[in-house]
Amino acid sequence: MANITGTNRNDILNGTSGDDTISGEDGNDLLFGEGGDDTLFGGSGTDLLYGGDGNDVFVGGSGGDVFYGGTGIDTADYSTSPAGVSVSLTSGTGSGGDAAGDVLSGIENLTGSAYNDTLIGDSGSNVLRGGQGNDVLSGEAGNDTLEGGAGADTLYGGSGMDWGDYRASNAGVTVNLATGQGRGGHAEGDRIAGVDGLFGSAFDDTLIGFDGQALTGSDVYWNEFYGGAGNDYLDGAGGDDTLYGGTGNDTVIGGSGNDRLSGDEGNDSLYGGLGDDSVLGGAGDDTAWGGDGADRMAGGDGNDVLYGEAGNDTLWGDAGLDSLFGGDGNDLLYGGSGNDRLEGGAGDDRLEGGDGDDLLIGGDGADLLVGGLGSDTFQGGAGDTIIGGENPGDNDILDLRGRGPLRIRYDSTNRENGVVEFLDGSGRVTGTMTFSDIETVVPCFTAGTRILTDHGLVPVEHLRPGDHVLTRDSGFQEIAWIGSRTVEGAAMLAEPALRPVLIRAGALGRGMPARDMLVSRQHRMLLEGVEPSLLVGEEEVLVRAHHLAGRPGILEVLRPRVTYVHLLFERHEIILGDGAWSESLQPGLQSLRGFGSPERDEILRLFPSLATEAGLAGFTAARATLRAHEARLMLRTA
Repeated sequence: MANITGTNRNDILNGTSGDDTISGEDGNDLLFGEGGDDTLFGGSGTDLLYGGDGNDVFVGGSGGDVFYGGTGIDTADYSTSPAGVSVSLTSGTGSGGDAAGDVLSGIENLTGSAYNDTLIGDSGSNVLRGGQGNDVLSGEAGNDTLEGGAGADTLYGGSGMDWGDYRASNAGVTVNLATGQGRGGHAEGDRIAGVDGLFGSAFDDTLIGFDGQALTGSDVYWNEFYGGAGNDYLDGAGGDDTLYGGTGNDTVIGGSGNDRLSGDEGNDSLYGGLGDDSVLGGAGDDTAWGGDGADRMAGGDGNDVLYGEAGNDTLWGDAGLDSLFGGDGNDLLYGGSGNDRLEGGAGDDRLEGGDGDDLLIGGDGADLLVGGLGSDTFQGGAGDTIIGGENPGDNDILDLRGRGPLRIRYDSTNRENGVVEFLDGSGRVTGTMTFSDIETVVPCFTAGTRILTDHGLVPVEHLRPGDHVLTRDSGFQEIAWIGSRTVEGAAMLAEPALRPVLIRAGALGRGMPARDMLVSRQHRMLLEGVEPSLLVGEEEVLVRAHHLAGRPGILEVLRPRVTYVHLLFERHEIILGDGAWSESLQPGLQSLRGFGSPERDEILRLFPSLATEAGLAGFTAARATLRAHEARLMLRTA
């Protein structure tokens, strides 16, 4: 490695085998880079610059210079030119500014000036950087990378797999390859044609592809996008696209075709669309939809939600507390590590829970449910095969609630094995399900969250105003008002605050709840014991469900649809649902705003005082509510 500087005369300067910097200064100089990655400055005059081996950079300066790149990936750099340049690697000539009279041979890449440049590649793979100014970049043949830089640039990819590069942009960009237009950051005013791939900026980008374009003979190139940092929106449109979200919370849409989608880091949303797609969530809490086709989906690290939808799909939850929904088709679902939920949907599915305490639901079809390690819960039907797994110390549960009339025939030599016979109204067998290595079978025939009333356990959706419900403080009390709200999956995706919290059976203590239950994020559960007493001096406290998320068996989830049911009494009550105590509705300013006008008007007719701040303040809570940091502290000490 050497720094070599010439004189104002006509110099001959030779580099070393290392990475040299050679400056000819004034005069007509002859510079030899020799080996290494060299930088050659011609200075003023008509200079001859030989790069030799390595990846060399040529800065000719003023005068008609001759560049010989030699081996390696070499660059002619005009960033210091006092005027715009026009350089063609195809013809090997330059004009304008410092490029006037230049001859180029063996040069692969070009860097323009701060003015309006025209840079043309050749049949090889070129990198063309326009810099500032309104530049025209034409890659010609080969797989080229075009970086227009600041200014309203025109990018022509030519034949081959070509890229538009906005990684250096100082703001987020929006680039639509279908319309050939860009805006924002370095894309502002850009016009783009023949470009297939895009590199986004470090900000929030929108990159939109095309349905495919044939450029050379029968060659067809699809889109390949890299979002980079920021919360990006990537849409491949038609064709077999490859889309990488990068860091940030990205939205990645494959469209039609057999696409490869990767969310990378962040909490991403991925949509495979039509075709046989490969979808990887990456790190973070991701949500992915496979769409039609035989999709392969993996959640990666984090608490992920995967929907296979139509087609014969394969879903892997990987690490974290994952929820996998196969949808239609004969699907394969693998939970991986963590306490996962696997639901096969329609079709003959295979579900394997993996490590952790998993919930496996077969759905329609003849399904195979395999628990793996941990204490797993199974919900199956006719035609299914349930295998709990022979793991010391586990307690696998077969949950038959809501399955109608049935009969269980246990194996005479091992009561962990047996057959469930499903019956019609006349007692005839309509189908069977086999099970093995199941420690506990729960044959109960109710559906929905069960509320304890003076008539026994009643699904919450069947309750009516006037029914009497057992309360913790006041015995049986009459329901004054019932309301419900159904939230679709799209709304939950757009607004995380609408997503429910899943509380798995036993997550709050033995038999609390008696089975998995879903509640809203703000719904408060009753906790008791030493921890709240030490923390706030109360033996019983209320904790919002989303503050419990992270405790074993409690997690926020995304569902295709969820219906929230609200029970209102004369005062705030603690009621028993599925064996767990939790709150009734406590009207407040925010909760009333959450209802539509008809529901809110009905509540105010029943409780006119709630129309005032004093009335709302008088509807006091049945228990103290832990704040977020108190809940976290209690969970750490529990």
